[in-house]
Amino acid sequence: MSKKEKKQAQAPAPPVRPPVQEEKANFLTMFSKLDSGQRHRILAYLFWLLGIFIILFAYRAA
Repeated sequence: MSKKEKKQAQAPAPPVRPPVQEEKANFLTMFSKLDSGQRHRILAYLFWLLGIFIILFAYRAA
């Protein structure tokens, strides 16, 4: 076998990735970085969703 044939038989090594040292962002830290308008909008959506679930639960329970 020639040297070229030996080199072709070997698979190329996958690139080595360094370990990622990222902080896992939790909801409170992400929420604290928002401005007041975005906070109000998110809280309004959560309030409406909670209201819809309460109404649906009351309707099913009746």
